[in-house]
Amino acid sequence: MEGDRTMPSPWMLNEYFNTTDIQNTENTTNTSNTPIAQTLNSLYNAIPLRYSCRSFTPAPPTSEQWNALKQTSESLALPGARIVLAECDNVLFSPFFGLLMKFENTQRFAAIITTDDKAESIVNAGTIGEMLMLDAVSRGMGGVWVAGTYRRKDTNIALAEGETIRALIALGVPQDQPSPPLFRKRKPLSAICSAGFIEVPDIFREAALAVR
Repeated sequence: MEGDRTMPSPWMLNEYFNTTDIQNTENTTNTSNTPIAQTLNSLYNAIPLRYSCRSFTPAPPTSEQWNALKQTSESLALPGARIVLAECDNVLFSPFFGLLMKFENTQRFAAIITTDDKAESIVNAGTIGEMLMLDAVSRGMGGVWVAGTYRRKDTNIALAEGETIRALIALGVPQDQPSPPLFRKRKPLSAICSAGFIEVPDIFREAALAVR
């Protein structure tokens, strides 16, 4: 079942890459069916469907979807960063009377938190936040990062000393489920990468295309 899929810690991805010959992308037969590889494939397949979604259905995510995402959030802990999932009212994302970005039926969100001000912690927060977003998309949900335009006093998230909420991710079931491929105007890699980048292993080019 969908909820049975668990998300390994990002640090466990090292295990995948250490057991895969990244210099020869065809040599993946022994690792393509491992739980980590399956998780990577799930996140990779979610990329074409991931977009900034602000309009959600009146019905919140199902308990199966939400519990599975909670398992993901608990496993995605990196040094200096953690995620908290919570319920909310749509007003949380309407700090300026909806004049900037209009949200509809937002009832769930994720708080992306750092425990200190180290640069590594901030990078880790971004990493686990985007992995959570892709995992949500893979389960039929959607969302959008919100860094400054929300009611900070209404998050009701308990923070330890030194912790900071770096951003929220509004979450829900999209009113309009995306159908790939979504149109996105992007520059070719040759315009944004050095000339020597064309010679790197395929797995790194695929990663650059995904980030782009």
